[in-house]
Parts: sequence; C-alpha cells; structure tokens
Amino acid sequence: MRRNVLACSATILAFLIPADALAATFFVDPTAPGADDGSSWADAFADLQSALALATNGDEIRVAGGTYVPGPTRSDTFRLPSGVVTRGSFGGYSSPEPDARDFDATPSILSGEIGTPTRDDNCYSVVDASGTAAGTTLDGFVVTRGHAWGGGTERGGGLYTNLGSPTLRDVRFADNVSRWHGAGDLGGRRIIKKKKKKEIIKIIYFIRR
Repeated sequence: MRRNVLACSATILAFLIPADALAATFFVDPTAPGADDGSSWADAFADLQSALALATNGDEIRVAGGTYVPGPTRSDTFRLPSGVVTRGSFGGYSSPEPDARDFDATPSILSGEIGTPTRDDNCYSVVDASGTAAGTTLDGFVVTRGHAWGGGTERGGGLYTNLGSPTLRDVRFADNVSRWHGAGDLGGRRIIKKKKKKEIIKIIYFIRR
C-alpha cells in the first residue's frame, strides 16, 4: 500500500512541475574538447545538426561563434525544430565568458557554401522553418551563400518556410539567391508560402545579393 501511495505522489508531483523546468539547453561548439553530447560548453556538440535533431518543443540551443554548413549535399538544410529557440554568436568554450554574445566579434554563420568557391553547387536553402509553430526562434546568426537555383524549390536561398511561424531576431542575410520570386521572397533571402500564423521579425538585415 505504501508503494502505491508513493507512486501516486510521484505522478502528481510530475504533473505539478512546470513545463519550462523540463526544457533542456544544448550547446554547440566545434572547439569543445569534451564528450560531444551537447550538455555544456565543455561537452558541446561539434555540429549544429546534432542539436537540431535532439531538441524538442521548449528547448534552447546555444551556438558558439564559427561557420556551420548544413551538410555535404545541396539538399541539406538546417531544419528548425518547432518550438525551439536557437541562439547564436556566443563566446563558447574558449571564451572566459562563454555565455556572452557578440554579433561582431564571434558571429555564428550558417553557410550554404559546401563545394567550390562558386555558388553553383551551394545548398538550395540554408535554413528551413517549414511547419514551425509560434515560439520557434532563430536569434543572432548570419545566414549566407544559399543558392536556390537548379533544383529544389528554387525559392528561399537563405530561409525557406512553408506553413511556418518562426521568430527572427538579429539575423543577417547575405549573398543568398533564388530563381523565383513569390509572396515574401526578398531576393533569395527568405520565402513565405501559405503563412501559418503571424511571423515576427526583429532587427533583420539583408546584405548584398
């Protein structure tokens, strides 16, 4: 009987714990020397894709300064998990203040430049926020060198979102190209198709083309 009471109490306590208390924070830094499990700056994931694959609604991803590519093929993209806040430009493991952010000194760059120096073999879309719910956030990144031409959707070289509601904050888009224009398409930087809900954009920059 005592065991049943304890089990019931534990179940009730679990329901009383706020959802925020269960949220996880993952760390990404290619220079970290540790376990590569994302649990701290010392044990940070070496690549962003590992964190994006593991994070779920309510989680946060912190990304150290550096350049990150989606993968080796043109169809690879950084797909934002719904409800996850992804923040960039942290000092990271090697900094005396790893949680300090500096968009100029330690920028986190999401790049579609995966092959030759020319853009023809770059990733179609560097970031994909399709299907994301409100609260999905990309904060403090440079998104560059997407080339939505010659395959894929040919839209949204920097950011592609279909039925998504992402929040963008302190994001810079540079040197992204798309072949076709559509609703919300700004020179290959981002494309909104069938927008799900209101999108929130704060301090966003478009640089060159």
